[in-house]
Amino acid sequence: MRTFCVNDFESLEQAISRHHINYCFFSQSSQVVQIHAAINAIRTYKDDDVRFSPIILMAKEISKEELRQYIGIGFDDIVQFPCTFDMLRTRAKRQLNNVIKYYETADYFGPDRRNFFGSQTQQHEKRNGLAPYKCLSVRRDVFKGVEVVDVFDHKPPAFAQDGLKAI
Repeated sequence: MRTFCVNDFESLEQAISRHHINYCFFSQSSQVVQIHAAINAIRTYKDDDVRFSPIILMAKEISKEELRQYIGIGFDDIVQFPCTFDMLRTRAKRQLNNVIKYYETADYFGPDRRNFFGSQTQQHEKRNGLAPYKCLSVRRDVFKGVEVVDVFDHKPPAFAQDGLKAI
């Protein structure tokens, strides 16, 4: 296993390994704007092995508002300290050999978090199927890399027929 500490996207480009699972850990001490830009660069990368890398935030203390903000950025997991090595290993293993759904919308790309804060979130009520989105089912395998096993491309009737924008 190789470990790299990178401070900019150019360093990330050199550190990533295609056709392998790349875990990306972020520190809560970084600026939210910088974290968001880095995650966006990873999630829009051309190779699926990088694009669907598990992205994990390491946090000491985090408020509910900060938690919502980080989830909205698209983190796969948020680990709060204190945390044992066994606990961290268990959380990291959850990212492997399971089908994980990712949603891609105009303003979000990350794991399915619709029920994280309750059954009906404000985002769900806001969208309610009126805007286009993609649901990608992904499996990460340490030997095969990332496999996109299913893609559902939702286009509401107004988008599909008229090219109109949702309200």
